[in-house]
Amino acid sequence: MTTAAQCPVCLNVNGGSCQEEEGLGDFRRFTCEACGKFDVTRSCWSAEPQITDLTMLQRAALSHEIRGGAATSERIVIRSDWLKKFLSDCRLPSPAEQASALIRLIGDHMAVSPHHYVVGPATIAAAGSLNSDRCHSLLAELRVAGKVMMWQDQRLPGELPTGREYYLSLSGWDDYENEKRGGFSGRYGFIALDFNKAEIEAFVDDVVKPAVRDGISYDLVDMRHGIRAGIIDNIMRQQIRDSAFVIADLTHNNSGAYWEAGYAEGLGKPVVYICEKAKFKRAKTHFDTNHSTTVLWSSSDPQAFCGDLISTLRRSLNLFPDAT
Repeated sequence: MTTAAQCPVCLNVNGGSCQEEEGLGDFRRFTCEACGKFDVTRSCWSAEPQITDLTMLQRAALSHEIRGGAATSERIVIRSDWLKKFLSDCRLPSPAEQASALIRLIGDHMAVSPHHYVVGPATIAAAGSLNSDRCHSLLAELRVAGKVMMWQDQRLPGELPTGREYYLSLSGWDDYENEKRGGFSGRYGFIALDFNKAEIEAFVDDVVKPAVRDGISYDLVDMRHGIRAGIIDNIMRQQIRDSAFVIADLTHNNSGAYWEAGYAEGLGKPVVYICEKAKFKRAKTHFDTNHSTTVLWSSSDPQAFCGDLISTLRRSLNLFPDAT
């Protein structure tokens, strides 16, 4: 049995309805028009941090994460331990990333539908906007820039428009196609690795990500980022397409890491290869990559690796164009 409810994440502040399915024991199940489908364990209402105590920005960031996972049709479970980790460093996409997402949303819709795109609660969450006002302000800027157009409904003189339906201009379609080809670069990098190896996971979290953030002011995301369950091809491709660069760890000869690096290379993204030093000296990597610049790492000497990695990223991203 389902009943109308207030969404515990977005609070329905941007409109839309929410339904809760009752009688599910240790968790509560929601289907929100804005956020999508998700479950919340009952401890999130009692353990710190409580889902009831989130700030507006935290709610918007969480709604954005859930909406992205909902694209897979898999129901997402929010647990206390994950929520605590998420809130420790949650942030919204930059305005440029939000604008690119809006163009992508409108273009994806118009590519398969004869109707204009209607902006609704799900749009705000999918774009990663703080609220409805911020989302429509970005759309207004995109209109001024000639990227999107608003459909003006037929109305009598003096009447206001009755809806907010959008479509892409020719310039907007150029941006849409360019983003599909990887021409947009967000303020983050993507790292590909074998997630079944504890040593590399810890090294990435404790060494690589902080080094990239401190060294070049870019975040580094991977397929563990967010609450997306399983192998989600479309989201992975989008993350790589919109990234500024890709780091691929080849220590364990993971075929997924090789594929993701190849996909990024095909898009023209800068790709930096890394590998554990002892493994590289013993067996190198695949012959298609072992001639490429490979930054070697050792958990016993992270400082040397960080210096080499940041120098390589700076060269790859041309972050010191005036240097001689």
